[in-house]
Parts: sequence; C-alpha cells; structure tokens
Amino acid sequence: MHEKIKFLRQTLGLTEKEISSFLNVSFYKYISFEKAEMDVSCDIAILLSKLYGIHAEWMIYSCTSNNDLLYELQKQGLLNREKEYVLEKLKYNLFHNKDQKITYSAVKRVKDDILKNIAESVTDLMRRRNRSVKEFAAYVGMKEKSVASILAQKRFIEIDELVRISKKTGCPINSMINKKHTPQL
Repeated sequence: MHEKIKFLRQTLGLTEKEISSFLNVSFYKYISFEKAEMDVSCDIAILLSKLYGIHAEWMIYSCTSNNDLLYELQKQGLLNREKEYVLEKLKYNLFHNKDQKITYSAVKRVKDDILKNIAESVTDLMRRRNRSVKEFAAYVGMKEKSVASILAQKRFIEIDELVRISKKTGCPINSMINKKHTPQL
C-alpha cells in the first residue's frame, strides 16, 4: 500500500503536505506511511481510496498494478490536469461537496460515516443469517468483543478484520464502506 499511495500522489503532481491535509494527519506521519516506516491504518486507507476515487479493495490488496491505478485516475479525468483542478476533484471525492473546507471535523464526519456504514453492513450480514454477535464472530474468525466494538462503533475496524469479514461473507469491502447491498452469507 505504501508504494501505491506514493505513486498516486506523485502521478497527480501533489505534495505530501497536500495529501496529509486531506487526511487530517501531520505531514511527518503521512511521509512515514509512504516510506513504510508506519503501517497505514484502516481509516487512512479508506480515506485515501475515497480521496483518489479508487475502490478500497484496490488500495488494501497488493494485486493492483500501477496501470490499474492510472486507468482509474484517467477515468476520472485527473491525469495531466492543473493542480487546482485535481485538488478540487479530490476534495469532492472525499466530501462530495466542492465547497467543503478541509477541517478536522469534516474529516471526522467522513470517518464516522464510514464506520457507521461498516457497522450497519455487518449488522445486515448477521441479521440475514440470524446469527448472534458470538456466532458471527466465530464464523469470521474474530473475537466476540472485537465484533461488538465494531457494531457499537467504539473503534475503527482494522484492515485485517475488514478483509476477514469481506472474504468470509463475500461482501466486497467497498460495499461495506459505502453501505451498498450486502450479499447473503
């Protein structure tokens, strides 16, 4: 993932500082993501996928090539554009509002919405098969406490948990993040 985020940023001619402001993280922390000095947390990975308009699976899984990423950027009309245009498009991708100011609370709202969507998707998956939290946790190979904390939105889900739920249930990560139709177990 570290190489992808650096590739995407450089391809669009953006600085680390510009991307870090979208994520509401320090410039130094963002640089540590690109240099693989620090693992990218799930919330940051998802914010980056939204920012660049790329499916979260493409950001999280290592099988996505740079050509795939270029194709997605090209589809959005982001390649070979003025920086101002690119920044406005990225802001729209993240907030769905071109006039939204990039603030701590605006980024937090996006994260909260994502967390809510994931919790609702997991609830839907559990309900469709009439599984309790304990049964669902066992089914996806997680601790009951972990599933309960995700459902209660007490913490942001971790990448390995999100991947585990997606693979076991067949529900794409992007569908959970955006609260689209969740397939049956």
